Amino acid sequence: MENGWNGPGMSSVVDVDPLFANQAGLDGEVGTLDDDLRVTSNSGAIDAADETHLPADVHDLDFDDDTTELIPIDFIGNSRIVNDVLDIGAYENIP
Repeated sequence: MENGWNGPGMSSVVDVDPLFANQAGLDGEVGTLDDDLRVTSNSGAIDAADETHLPADVHDLDFDDDTTELIPIDFIGNSRIVNDVLDIGAYENIP
């Protein structure tokens, strides 16, 4: 998001620090498995994506037998769309 990005799924150009919870994780190194890329509650990524770019739930991730709905959950199993709006990134911020 930093340095500007206006790509698929973005509702507008975003040029802000995403304010990740802990981008470097416990080991202090960015790009490793312990990085916490959830966004904090004051992130510009919240409610900033366009849900029309979500793919269909073809693998039935929520086991409801509906493979035509949009992907209903985020990377860790939370609802993907909260308050009828989608956050940028793999995680939804849960208020």
